[in-house]
Amino acid sequence: MKRLYCKTQWLGLAGALALATMQANAQPYAGASAGVAQQSTLCAAGAPCSNSKPALKLFAGYQWNSPWVGEVAYLRGISKFTASDSNATQMWFGSYQAQVLGASAGYNMSLGSVQWQARAGLAFVHAEFLSATLGVPNSRDSTVQPLLGLGLRHSLSPGLAFRADLDVTRSKAYTRSGSFSLLTVGLEQRF
Repeated sequence: MKRLYCKTQWLGLAGALALATMQANAQPYAGASAGVAQQSTLCAAGAPCSNSKPALKLFAGYQWNSPWVGEVAYLRGISKFTASDSNATQMWFGSYQAQVLGASAGYNMSLGSVQWQARAGLAFVHAEFLSATLGVPNSRDSTVQPLLGLGLRHSLSPGLAFRADLDVTRSKAYTRSGSFSLLTVGLEQRF
């Protein structure tokens, strides 16, 4: 019994030291950025179509040590896209909105004062198509999709950085699915 108690103490001490070391190297951050969202929508000839709109990104993360980071992000186009499509009997169009809640792991590479980042993870994508054509129903679609991201940071001060990101996932507009991407620039605050 005494031997088990001694091993438990050493295991607890080792865990506490690992946690203290991890926390000493860890740094949480949060930020916001704005830019352009691009949705690969179909555009039927003669029908209204817009696949590029202003976008917003809110993010928070945790950098465990120099290269590794975990991040959650909310991505959304500020206004709605216009999509159109046709089949053998009908042409339809409507407005389309996508919202993305993603979680990813990233790896940072520093080159001088600029830090590059590559991220990969999963995204919960909620998309809504509002039909403007009689006989074509509105539709909603929620799926889990891969989320890929590239970014760069440039430190403005010890806790504040300029940040530019490209995030790519997939969404579905009515009967068609395609890529949904955001190119944003903003600020990141480290705590």
